[in-house]
Amino acid sequence: MVSKRDIALHYFTPTSEPKWRCRCGIERSQRKNSGYENLFSHVSQKHPNYLDEIKNGPVQQDLNFGISAKARKIYGWLEWVVINGISRPSLVTYLKNLTIAVEDQITEELPDVFGIITDGWSDGSTSTHYQAIFATYADKEFKPVSSLLSFSPLLNEEDLGATSQVELI
Repeated sequence: MVSKRDIALHYFTPTSEPKWRCRCGIERSQRKNSGYENLFSHVSQKHPNYLDEIKNGPVQQDLNFGISAKARKIYGWLEWVVINGISRPSLVTYLKNLTIAVEDQITEELPDVFGIITDGWSDGSTSTHYQAIFATYADKEFKPVSSLLSFSPLLNEEDLGATSQVELI
């Protein structure tokens, strides 16, 4: 069953506190922490086929502050996969395609010459050691830019030295 919150967020995006805009262009007020009844009421009255529409697409979340529409769309589909389930072969295919798209974007963004920064830390609750790898370079205005390339646990947690870090790279 889809919640009123999910239904409201499928149709509405926040514009400014307390205003929200529906896909159809109507603005409604919805105060923070007051539930979603006002937004849901609009959806149920003005969009009678809302359940069919939600079944055929991802539920949109409140991710509109500084995040591109494309990123929100991808997140919505990934969330839909997790909530509704998808076959393993299909999921693997889509994740491979996503990986290729991200690699292509990183390749396009990175200059020919860049530096590598690594940062490691441990999760105190599980004693798992993680390593992050960043590319760092100057943009066209010579401002420093860092892009996260990798984040994962160390492959060999017995060796926390340089050898283990090099294996990860």
